[in-house]
Amino acid sequence: MGYELKSYQAFLTQAVRLCGFGYRFYRLSEYPIRKADRWLHTDAKIAAKYPILALSKYQRARRKAQGLVNASFCRFRHLALLQISQGRDDVGILAAERPQDVRKAPIRLAIHNLVFQIHLLDGHFTVSLAQDCFLDLLAYLREVAAKADLSELKREFAALDMEIPSWRGTNRQRRKMLEEIAKVAKASGRVRACDELRNLAS
Repeated sequence: MGYELKSYQAFLTQAVRLCGFGYRFYRLSEYPIRKADRWLHTDAKIAAKYPILALSKYQRARRKAQGLVNASFCRFRHLALLQISQGRDDVGILAAERPQDVRKAPIRLAIHNLVFQIHLLDGHFTVSLAQDCFLDLLAYLREVAAKADLSELKREFAALDMEIPSWRGTNRQRRKMLEEIAKVAKASGRVRACDELRNLAS
């Protein structure tokens, strides 16, 4: 059974979906980049350590009905995420892993040049840019908005936007970025640019 996901979008989607299904405890590991040839071997060791990772959806449903813990594992490149549900720990996974609770400590994932977090927002699990990453991007876009013409600014924003998946959290941040750079454009006397950016944010 393979645990590697080929895209970070799929990785984020699976993690959020499982959080919503009650897998709210997690252990995030980062495999050494220099040992990429050993990543599959490490996946296999984790699977062998916790046979419940290989259970079918029907077996998981039965364990859930019995009040027992379930677990899921996936990896994108060097990021390995073990997610664990609430339940009686008959396999020792909670004691062994000492996982964090996503409701208290968001899952923070550094992917490419961005940092995402999986967290609760308005009662739902979602994906946002980590606050420090969001502020860095906002500062850069403000700088571009103060100097560049509208076409260049739109190119810069579009290039960035392609890397950010669409979630409740990221969509809210996307609107915030557009509103903020529209203010900069207006302060620079570029009313048309301001209007177009505000339309994108609406």
